Amino acid sequence: MSIVVGYGPQERGREALELGKALAHSLDESMVVCTVVLDRWQVDGLARGVDRQYQGALTEMARDVLDDAKSALAGENELSIDFEVVAGLSVAQALIDEAHEREARMCVLGSSLQSRWGELAIGSVSQRLMVSSPVPIAVAPRGYRVQPEGRLERVVLGVDPERPSEEAALAAAVLAADAGAELHLISFATGEKEGMWRRGLGEVERAHLYQEHAGKLLKSLAGTINGHPSLPAVASYRVLHANGWREALDKAEFRRHGDMLVVASSNAGPLEQLFLGSSAMRIIKHSPVPVLVLPKASLHGEGTAVVDLDEQA
Repeated sequence: MSIVVGYGPQERGREALELGKALAHSLDESMVVCTVVLDRWQVDGLARGVDRQYQGALTEMARDVLDDAKSALAGENELSIDFEVVAGLSVAQALIDEAHEREARMCVLGSSLQSRWGELAIGSVSQRLMVSSPVPIAVAPRGYRVQPEGRLERVVLGVDPERPSEEAALAAAVLAADAGAELHLISFATGEKEGMWRRGLGEVERAHLYQEHAGKLLKSLAGTINGHPSLPAVASYRVLHANGWREALDKAEFRRHGDMLVVASSNAGPLEQLFLGSSAMRIIKHSPVPVLVLPKASLHGEGTAVVDLDEQA
């Protein structure tokens, strides 16, 4: 298996490289660094008249971009790294195809340039992958850097009490086991989430019941994980109460080096899937650490995040 890294000429390409190499070191996987060239020759109609010399020039530019990636990773002698120019009708589909061909464990991208320094913003490519990818999608915050041979130290699973996923919990536990990292579970009880739960109750009572419900759910998930001897014991589980999402993420006390937040995309209807579920998107937006999104396809028999606990034994 491998870690597929989507690399472009902008700064976010470097962020993806940094996260990719940290994951490769942690999971003892190889890296595949890809730059995508849009292949207009596959399109019918007027686009077929595009000059092949122009397409060739784009490929040469992509190779130049990969040369920059090779320079950035020149000191990584302990990693097995391939560099590929791949073509496709879209960047997202080209990365999905490459991930399938390489039997990738996950695909890594950088944050959109619209994000503030140290935070995440999801671009169109990342959003499409987070909905339809058969493998998990990891996104690095803008400006993300790691120490030489930096590794994953803590896997933190963000659990939505309204849409819990045992499959996501087990996938996060396997990731922690393979990386030799701690596993933590958290749930966020914001005023917004509490206000939508059991309407008709008083504000204080509603908040108390919501946090109690979330705490019981985390305890149940921790018990499920702890029941597998091949998986790491849950180091902690917490319900974090806050007035807003930024405050909630601040209370999580993430370590900017060594932490990864894991969230599952929504298991609701098609419209909500498009935006990953409102909670997941808000968590991603305010996360100060890399986020690993587990699309539905990666958890239900179609991708490499599917948990085979027999292999872990």
